[in-house]
Amino acid sequence: MYKSKKQKGITLIALIITIIILLILVGVTINVFVGDNGLFNTTKQAGEEYTKSQLKEELEIEIANIQSKKIASGEEISREDLWELEKIGATMISVGTPAEGEYKDYNFTVDENYIVTIGEKSNIIKPEIQLTKNTEEIVEEVTIKVKVTTEIGTIISITKPDGTITTETEFEYKVRENKTYRFLAIGSNGAKSVASIEIANVKEIVAKPIIESNYGYPILTSKGIVNNGLTTITYDETKEGLENFYSINDGNTWIKYTGPFNTMQSTTIKAKSVKNGNIVSEASIEVSIPEDALGVLAYDGDETTYDGATGDDYYNRYLLVEPSVIGRNIKVIMKSWNPSWCVADGAFVLENGNIVSFGHITSGEFNSMVEIPENTVKIMFGVQKNTGIYEIQLVTMEPLIESNGYPILKSTGVSMNKNISITFDKEEGLENYYSIDNGATWSIYTGTFKVDTLDGIRAKSVKNGIILSESNKIIDSPSDALTIEAFDGDETTAIFGNVNDR
Repeated sequence: MYKSKKQKGITLIALIITIIILLILVGVTINVFVGDNGLFNTTKQAGEEYTKSQLKEELEIEIANIQSKKIASGEEISREDLWELEKIGATMISVGTPAEGEYKDYNFTVDENYIVTIGEKSNIIKPEIQLTKNTEEIVEEVTIKVKVTTEIGTIISITKPDGTITTETEFEYKVRENKTYRFLAIGSNGAKSVASIEIANVKEIVAKPIIESNYGYPILTSKGIVNNGLTTITYDETKEGLENFYSINDGNTWIKYTGPFNTMQSTTIKAKSVKNGNIVSEASIEVSIPEDALGVLAYDGDETTYDGATGDDYYNRYLLVEPSVIGRNIKVIMKSWNPSWCVADGAFVLENGNIVSFGHITSGEFNSMVEIPENTVKIMFGVQKNTGIYEIQLVTMEPLIESNGYPILKSTGVSMNKNISITFDKEEGLENYYSIDNGATWSIYTGTFKVDTLDGIRAKSVKNGIILSESNKIIDSPSDALTIEAFDGDETTAIFGNVNDR
C-alpha cells in the first residue's frame, strides 16, 4: 500500500514575513547611516565644524601676529592692517567693520574686536578679474588693463582702488605710484571677487631738496666762536624709503641729513635723495660768508694762522657777540710782521653805535685779555699792511680775590675783621669754590665772607670736574690798621712807628 511523506520547508507566508522584516531592518539601518541625523551626516557636520574651527584659529593667530608687530613699533592695529591676511592665502573683500573675506573656500568676517567668524563654504560661481599692466619698463605712469567676466548672470559693479565704482567690465586704470592696487567685482548672484596687482615700475617723481642758508657773520657764543651760516634742507616727505644726504665740499663727501648745520667757509652745498641706491632728486647752491666777516683763521685755535692784510688798504673785520658772554673775557692776539709801518685795531661796537677801543698797534704784538663790556653787539678789527688777527678766543678769567677791614674789639677779645669778596668768571656751568686754609678744605662760594685770622685765601672755578682757573692771595690789613702784634697776648711783641696813627 502506498504511503505519502510529509513535506518540510518554508511556506510562502513565512517567506513574505521574513522579507518584510528584512526590509524594515534595512530601512532602519539606512536611516541610521544616511538620514538627516544619520551617522554619515553627523560625521560630515563634525568634520565641517572642525574645519571651521581650524580656519578660525589660523586667521586669529595671524591677526595676533600683526597686532604684536604693531605693538612692538609703538602702534595700534588698524582695519587697514587686515589686508596682510592675504599673505597667508586669504582673499580680502573689504576691511571695514565687519571685514569680509574668503579663506580656503570659506567665507569669513572680522568684527570690531578682531574676532573671526567662519561662514559657509562658498559654492556660488564668482566673477573672474583679469589684471595686466602695459609695460615692465620704468616709466612715470603705468596703465592697468582690467577685464571682468562671469559664467552666470551679469556684473553689477566694479570698485576701483580709488573707491570709484563702474559697471564697465573692461577698462584701463592709470597709476603713478608704486604700491598694491585692488579691484572688487560683484556679480548679479551676489558673489564677490577681489584681485590685486603689485606695481613696482613707476619712476617716482621726488621733489628737489630746498636748500636755505642764512649765511652771516661768525658769532661769539658761550661755547666759543661758531659760524652763523645755518643751513636747512627740506626734502620730499611724501615719498617712502628715501635716504637724504648733503655735502659741504662740492660732493666729494656726503653726510646723512639729520637737521640744520653750520659750515665754516664759503662753499657749494649739495643735497640729494637716494632710493634703492639710485639718486632720485638733487640740488645745490653756492653760499658765501660776508666779505667783512672775521675769517676762520682768526679763531681756529692755532696762534700761527691769521686773518690779515698785506696791502695798503685799511679794512674792517666783524664778529658778532651773543648776550650770554657779556662781562666775560676774551684773549686777543694781533701781530705785525713789518716793524716799519702797520696798523691793527680792536674795538667793541655797542648797541647804541658807540665804539670802545681795547687795542691798537703800529708794530710788534698785542696779546692780552679784555673784558666784553655791557651792551656789546659785535667786535671790530681793523687791519692794514702786514698785520693780522692771529687769535681771538673766550677764556675763563682767574678769580679776583679782594679783602679789607680793621681788627675789631669784641667781648671775646680782639679779632681780625676781614671781608673777603671773590669775583669769578661768568661762564655758564662753573662751580666756584674758596679756601681759607690755603687749600686744605674748600667751600662753595655764595658771597662775601669774613675771616678772623691772617692766612692765604685761594679760589678756583671747576667745570665737569676740571679746574679751569684758580688764584690765591695773602690777606693784608689796611696800612693804618693796628697789627696783630699789639693784641696777640704776648707782651714782648709790639708795633713801632714815629707819628703814624693806628
